[in-house]
Amino acid sequence: MKSMIVIPHCQSEHHINGMAGGWTNWPLSELGKRQAENVGNALNKHPNIKEFSAYTSDLLRSLQTAEISTKILELDLKVAEEFREINIGEATGKSVEWLRQNTIPPKDNETRLDYKDLTGGESRREVQARIYKKLDSLDAEGVENLLVFTHGYAATMFIAWFLRLPPEALEYAHFSTPSGSITELINEEGFGLRVLKRLGDTRHLV
Repeated sequence: MKSMIVIPHCQSEHHINGMAGGWTNWPLSELGKRQAENVGNALNKHPNIKEFSAYTSDLLRSLQTAEISTKILELDLKVAEEFREINIGEATGKSVEWLRQNTIPPKDNETRLDYKDLTGGESRREVQARIYKKLDSLDAEGVENLLVFTHGYAATMFIAWFLRLPPEALEYAHFSTPSGSITELINEEGFGLRVLKRLGDTRHLV
């Protein structure tokens, strides 16, 4: 894969009503919809954007961000369930405060990769595995330039995959990608270097 652009979805209703995200279908807020237009307009200035294949998580807040942005870009959009946010299990549909009060403490000698802080939820390793597997498949299919709309927690996995970080690196690694931000990665052909060109860029949202 030559390049990847990662967009965590824009402001969702759950960002402003105190509810948890995870595998829920909260829609974008009105601000979030305007932010998605800004994302599309910013990406439209990319010199090679027409060469990108666009994919999105199937969860509503990511799907809406992608639909608004790719309409401006005039790109076809494909949906991938594998690109969802982390599953928060029994906290789904609950408030952030409920989530905080019911977080399960880690067991002795339990790694961050395998720790599940909520009953029925996913571990970091499980999120990594499903996202890496789908990206491996797209890479094998010959996708050279990938534009992906996803979620804040999941975004780290896309960056790590492109940089060829092994799963064990995600024991501690995390990349800060605010809502509606643009992260761009490129493969410098001839040098064999995978470059994090820009991380969590929000200048287009101002």
